[in-house]
Amino acid sequence: MVTIQPTVRTNAPNISATATPLFYGAAGWLAIAAGTLIVIGQAIWWPFDQQGNVATSQNNIFNTGSVVYLAGFCVLMFALIGVHGRQAHRAGRLGTFGFPQRSSAR
Repeated sequence: MVTIQPTVRTNAPNISATATPLFYGAAGWLAIAAGTLIVIGQAIWWPFDQQGNVATSQNNIFNTGSVVYLAGFCVLMFALIGVHGRQAHRAGRLGTFGFPQRSSAR
């Protein structure tokens, strides 16, 4: 009868010794803030005529909405970093390939 003994690698990283990923604890709040900013940006854009491109693009209120919308997407990128930090151990091949990893070689 053949028995298989599990082997333990000595060079495996200790999970408890690794640092907490960036934005790990704030991922949920960042996602909520990003969604709020995007909705506010869309609400600012709503009353403007999308066919009058020159007049619309020169309006300061419309431009403020654009900045708020851009800020929402920037915050959303930070939320993505935090969510990936929470779920990196379950990401699988596609999730790991889709998100850049830092090099573990030191």
